[in-house]
Amino acid sequence: MINQQDKTISLLNTSTITTTGSIISPITKIPNTNFRILTKIHLKDGSRIQRQNNILISPTSISISIINQPYTLTNNSTTSVAFTIYNHAQETLIIRMCVLDTLQLIDLNGLCREYTVANMSSSDDTLDITIDKWLEQNNINDSINTTSGSMTFAITAINSIGEELKNYNKIPFYIQTREYNSTLIEAVNETSTTFSSKATFITYQYYFIFLFVLIFLYYDLY
Repeated sequence: MINQQDKTISLLNTSTITTTGSIISPITKIPNTNFRILTKIHLKDGSRIQRQNNILISPTSISISIINQPYTLTNNSTTSVAFTIYNHAQETLIIRMCVLDTLQLIDLNGLCREYTVANMSSSDDTLDITIDKWLEQNNINDSINTTSGSMTFAITAINSIGEELKNYNKIPFYIQTREYNSTLIEAVNETSTTFSSKATFITYQYYFIFLFVLIFLYYDLY
């Protein structure tokens, strides 16, 4: 393996081929830099053949996974988004994570945290999200539709030779506002019930007055 300056950074297996065929050689140690594969062949007659892969391989030394997605966010509750940050490098890295979402639930500029992750290990954490403030700011009281959005977790780190490592994970999420108007609906129902009871009471009052007048007129005639 050679880097972008054509310097050898790692040697793979040396194999002997007696017949026409192919060699499958696994890369057991991924370097922390971009690299290409350079193949050198020595023939029996002493001649040499060299081939270089023009494709630049950019290894992923850091990654992030989001657990239990997609998430459905509801009002009057806190949703904990769980995630794991992985360091696949051979050195300890300070990994900076920043989160942005399309609906700006977290903040206009997002949220950033830093994690010190040892080599070949991971770090678990959660991000707590509430939507009540967002519902009030956007004056949302629709109890039928479900709003959807996406959330991007971007991670960066600087390795020991000064190279910047990047990766990200993007997930969908949904906002369920079905219960947002539950208090209002209950209040309306209670008011309707109270009004109905009062109307019934007034109806009975008029009925008894009418009956009393009818009896009085009957005795007055006789």
